[in-house]
Amino acid sequence: MIQQLQKSWALSLPAIALTFTAFGQADLQKKAITGKPNIVIILADDQGNADVGFQRSPSTMATPSIDKIAANGVIFTNGYASAYVCAPTRAGLLTGRYQQRFGFYTANDSGAGMPLSETTLADLLQKDSYRKGIFGKWHLGLEKAYHPLNRGFQDFYGFLGHGGHDYYNSHPVTSISNFINQKLYAT
Repeated sequence: MIQQLQKSWALSLPAIALTFTAFGQADLQKKAITGKPNIVIILADDQGNADVGFQRSPSTMATPSIDKIAANGVIFTNGYASAYVCAPTRAGLLTGRYQQRFGFYTANDSGAGMPLSETTLADLLQKDSYRKGIFGKWHLGLEKAYHPLNRGFQDFYGFLGHGGHDYYNSHPVTSISNFINQKLYAT
């Protein structure tokens, strides 16, 4: 499975934190037994290559948690976004295809949603019994059919997207059953 992903996936990084990982102790123990790696992909809108500590010394701002992940994982130093704005970049990352091939050119295309005919990375990982979650701005369709839980993910916490959000006064959509119920703002 991992070899298939290496052959077919051009990982481009830049617009939400996408997390494909195990949740819970039982899942972690199962992963240790099967030898399957946890996969964490961080996609951050408008982030430059020197905007995190591990990329620059001295760093412009402190990013100790991201630096720790980088120190214990794999860093892709030559990844490029497949689009100039967020929604098409997400569509390209999640499908492993140039999003223009399925008609996803601009951020406005997110209103219509990423075509349901497209297979996502979450769909592929489902075949290997991974538990998949996505956290942050979805921006790949507002209607129920395009919701992350209908696109291969089991957990979602964030905003469905289409443009900016008032992160201080609106509350994220949550699909995680045991999430802490606190009224905080999302950043």
